[in-house]
Amino acid sequence: DALVVPMQNITFNLFVYGTLKKGFDNHAYVSHSKFISIAKTAKKYPMITTHPAFPYLIHQAGKGYYIHGEVYAVDYKTLIEVDKLEGYPTHYKRVEIEVILDNGQKIKSWCYFLAEKIDYMRYNLLSNFEQHLRII
Repeated sequence: DALVVPMQNITFNLFVYGTLKKGFDNHAYVSHSKFISIAKTAKKYPMITTHPAFPYLIHQAGKGYYIHGEVYAVDYKTLIEVDKLEGYPTHYKRVEIEVILDNGQKIKSWCYFLAEKIDYMRYNLLSNFEQHLRII
C-alpha cells in the first residue's frame, strides 16, 4: 500500500534572492512561511538586473558569484503562488540547487532562474540584489 500525504502537509525549501526577500516588495508571498536561514548558493551563478525592479539569476553554474539570499520552508499553495508571480515556467524556471545556510549546513532548495537565453555578460554581475541599488 502506498503512503498518501496530502500536498498541504508538504513543505519545500525555497531560496529567494530578490524581491521575495525581507524588506522588498514581494516578501508578502513568503512572509507567513517558516524562515530557515540566510544562505548563499553552493555554486557561483551570474545574477543581473536588466530592470531595476528585480534580478535575473542565470542557470550557468560556475560563472559569476555565490548568490546571497534567504531560505524559507513554503507549503504547496505558496509555491504555486510564487510560481505564478515568477511566470513559471515561461519567464522563470524553477530548479533545485544546493545552498549553504548561515550555520554552514548544505541543503537542497528550489530557486528561480531566467528561462530565456540572454547575453548576461553585457551586464554588471551581482552577488546580492542590494548591489544594484549602488549601481543605478
